[in-house]
Amino acid sequence: MVRRVLTYRVSDLSGEPVPGHGPTLVFGWGRMAYEIDLTEEELDELDRLIRPYLAAARPSTTHGYTRHDPTRPRHDG
Repeated sequence: MVRRVLTYRVSDLSGEPVPGHGPTLVFGWGRMAYEIDLTEEELDELDRLIRPYLAAARPSTTHGYTRHDPTRPRHDG
């Protein structure tokens, strides 16, 4: 007897199948790192939504995250 085990990737958001070998998106938010599998449509939507924030952001040389304390003066540059 032959047994075949198939593994299917599905979107973590919608449960829809992710065709082919689409990438797993790895991103950081706060002090956490996350992974998510998305369909091409979901990835396009995320890209469209985050693009203005990325355009306004500056690259970071640190891997940590610190929220701005509104009681302390902010020094940019």
